[in-house]
Amino acid sequence: MMTLENNQLLADFIAIDKGDFEIKLPKFGWFDERKDKNSSKFLFHNDWNWLMSVVEKIEALCSNRGFEISSQFVHIRVDNNLTISSGVCSNRIEAVYSACVQFVKW
Repeated sequence: MMTLENNQLLADFIAIDKGDFEIKLPKFGWFDERKDKNSSKFLFHNDWNWLMSVVEKIEALCSNRGFEISSQFVHIRVDNNLTISSGVCSNRIEAVYSACVQFVKW
């Protein structure tokens, strides 16, 4: 998946309301998908403020088992038997983003 599709996936994951063509995100308000989707309005891939909304929801779902973060990889502990990993990335935001996308796809 490309960044645009991954960002849409994350937006759908954290959405607090969704209409036929609109999506409401916590902290960021409403987006009209007919206009905003193609103009890359979702910034999960390069803005910590956006990405932390996803991290917070994942942590809530995983009973705060948490994220293990280093400079190049991230592990999300889902339960005692399952950990989702980002793989090696070039920086922290890329690693967290990758792990979040993998979690939502799971």
